[in-house]
Amino acid sequence: MEKNESNITDVTQNEEQLDNSDEQSQRNEKTFSQEEVSQLIKERIARERKKSDERIKDAKENNNSNEVGYLLKDGKVIKVYGDQDNVSFVPGEKATELLLDSKPNSIVMLHNHPGQSGFSLNDLEMFIENKSIRTLTIVTNYTVVKYISKTPLYN
Repeated sequence: MEKNESNITDVTQNEEQLDNSDEQSQRNEKTFSQEEVSQLIKERIARERKKSDERIKDAKENNNSNEVGYLLKDGKVIKVYGDQDNVSFVPGEKATELLLDSKPNSIVMLHNHPGQSGFSLNDLEMFIENKSIRTLTIVTNYTVVKYISKTPLYN
């Protein structure tokens, strides 16, 4: 069975650094052959697999395979260890302050799901209630990856 993974590096690029103007896009347009597209996809899958494997390994080795949350912002990662069912954000802790004090849609949150393969109600509540979370990604211990993101149309 092929493993699905998540590439945290690509997801956490600082959007302010990207210039999406029409003129810039036209200058940078490139046509890729089918072989080049296939190779780019294979490379991305390999990078995603490696990142996801690292997160699962951390949970297994350092938290008894329980949940571990990662908040990614501006190239920095804050880790929060949880229990079998959730990751708790305690008032006054660095991770909690980051969630509360950050600009809207500025954080990517990733965590493993030891016991289930879908988003829990707690996950969805955290995603909706915290305006700072742009993308929420879960990775099961079987390396199934799922994510949800707030698009510009999200209200």
